[in-house]
Amino acid sequence: MIEGSGQDEPSVLIMGNRGLISNAGNGMDFVNFLGFIAGALTTVSLLPQVIQASKTKSVKDISLEMFCILAAGIFLWLIYGICIVAYPIIISNSVTLAFIAKIISLKIKYK
Repeated sequence: MIEGSGQDEPSVLIMGNRGLISNAGNGMDFVNFLGFIAGALTTVSLLPQVIQASKTKSVKDISLEMFCILAAGIFLWLIYGICIVAYPIIISNSVTLAFIAKIISLKIKYK
């Protein structure tokens, strides 16, 4: 039931101008859940590089230019997420940016 409308509304997924939207349940909707999972996987993908570079202090095969470009893109995704108040984008890109900053700092330190 839509609050205050007196109408029952079935629980469905619809394609709207903002993409796939769920009106089911009170908890996290499917789209946000999907966003959090995608963000977690892409963010965690950098963790082995951070750990390896920190342990071995070997960064000779890491491209500083690539990580700087990636950092700029992730920063813009973060700003975009803030502008549209999309928590999966904000959280995952904040953590990803921190991992990238660590890799860049290791690259500069251990050239």
